[in-house]
Amino acid sequence: MIVAHIAGFSDAGKTTVCLRLAAEARRRGHVVGYIKHHHGPLERPGSGTDRLREAGVGQRWLVGSDGSLHLGGTDDLDSLIGAAKAAGCNFLLVEGFKTQGGAKCWLRRHAGDAPPKDVSDVRLDMEGAEALRLGAEELWRRMPLRDV
Repeated sequence: MIVAHIAGFSDAGKTTVCLRLAAEARRRGHVVGYIKHHHGPLERPGSGTDRLREAGVGQRWLVGSDGSLHLGGTDDLDSLIGAAKAAGCNFLLVEGFKTQGGAKCWLRRHAGDAPPKDVSDVRLDMEGAEALRLGAEELWRRMPLRDV
């Protein structure tokens, strides 16, 4: 499975870059998966699933008309990558997880936004605006893709 890992500060263009890479991966025939590190709780405080979590229910699935969401799993990136691979993805977009994972692209909002010291293995460091000016194929060519 090929992994494209994009990290950076808020509003640097990470999600837009992921959307462009997803379209290019689909054009190339890949089955695309996506993992995003979200800051803050996924569950609304006091909701039914939140109260079940507080009661000790570790694994919860929310199912709606647009699919399902698993809550209570791990936040370990390597485990999540393994789950995506087991689900049949052969191209995976990882957004966030700045201190985990391997080779990654760091997107900056401004020229002076260097990656923090705790960010590991940055192979491509560029302004988000520059990344968004690139076509999908050029973005793909520059992206540090890794095979897992």
